Amino acid sequence: MSSEAVDYDAQVAAVREAFEREFGRFARFRGEAGAEGLSLAEAEAALRELGFVLAVADRVASDLDELAADHAGLLDALINAPPPSARAALLDHLRRGESRAMAVTA
Repeated sequence: MSSEAVDYDAQVAAVREAFEREFGRFARFRGEAGAEGLSLAEAEAALRELGFVLAVADRVASDLDELAADHAGLLDALINAPPPSARAALLDHLRRGESRAMAVTA
């Protein structure tokens, strides 16, 4: 066994901090007691708005065949790939969708 002391509390704190940095912007969707979050009506409205933006983004995409292939690739990864690869594929897909949506709304 190694003679180096492992500070598990510091490791856990570092992971929590990294998680909050990455996902803190979604905190309003948690709905925890005492947390100021979205009401159900606000969340549904946001989801509808996002659906409209993505639909427009998809329609102005220069290559709908490429978009369909991207969706098929994501589905294949979610079904067949190991979890880390599936998560990476989903994150990549969401980033591309965000980029398309930002291009339409900018």
